[in-house]
Amino acid sequence: MLTDFLVPPPHSGRVSIGLLILRVVLGLAFIQYGLTKIGHPLSWADPLGIGLPPFLQILVPIAELGGGILLVFGALTPIAAIGIAIDMLCAVVLFILPHGGGVWISTTPRVTFEKNIFYEAAALALLFCGPGAYSIDAMIARNSREAVLMPRR
Repeated sequence: MLTDFLVPPPHSGRVSIGLLILRVVLGLAFIQYGLTKIGHPLSWADPLGIGLPPFLQILVPIAELGGGILLVFGALTPIAAIGIAIDMLCAVVLFILPHGGGVWISTTPRVTFEKNIFYEAAALALLFCGPGAYSIDAMIARNSREAVLMPRR
């Protein structure tokens, strides 16, 4: 069951190009977010007033930086996507909503979470659709299928 979830489904060239673009853009965004936190992984949330204990704070740069790198290359895509989806859900619940965040773009300067919703949706799309043909996950799956189909001599 778990292996079925980790093996990406085959996609056409156009769909795979779309998934590649989505994966790379989302991955680069999260690499940027993770790099801002990795310099102080145990205290990045302190100035924001979130109140996360240090052992939980370290999970965010790991999910963002590690997940972003994995998404760019299309490696362990479901695991990276789950990490980013959980990260965005926690950001909305623990920071944006308690700080008066609204749902959509506003003309007044306040915290909104439409960007987080987009990131959440993109991560979930990659989770359920897979990384596409142009990914390390797909390359491993192709090699595994070929190894199973080829008889040993």
